[in-house]
Amino acid sequence: MKKVHQKQSRMFLTMIQREVEKAVRQYGMQKYDESIPYRLIKLKARNRRLKLHEGTRYPAAGPRGRKKHIMGLVNKLIKGASKISKSENRTKLTSCDFDKAYKRQFFQVWPFC
Repeated sequence: MKKVHQKQSRMFLTMIQREVEKAVRQYGMQKYDESIPYRLIKLKARNRRLKLHEGTRYPAAGPRGRKKHIMGLVNKLIKGASKISKSENRTKLTSCDFDKAYKRQFFQVWPFC
C-alpha cells in the first residue's frame, strides 16, 4: 500500500511541476523557484487535512474533474505570482511572489485540493 501511495505522490508532483513550467512560460517568465511545486503539494496536503477535520465534503467530480480543477488553480496562482514578479521588473518567479499571490487570491483558490 505504501508503494502505491509513493508512486501516486511522485506522479502528482510531476503533474504539478509540468503545470508550473507551462504556466511560467505562458506568462512570460524565464525561471522559477524550484520550491514552488513542493509548496503547492504542501498546501494541498494541509488543506485536505483541514477539510477532513472539518468534515467538509468533496465535490462529486471524478478524478479527471479534480485534476482539471487543481491544474486550473495552479495556473491561477502562477499567473498572479507572475504579475507580481513582472511589476518588480524580474524574470524569475520567486517563492515570495507565489506566497503573495496565494494570500491575494486566498478566497479564490482555497481550499487548494
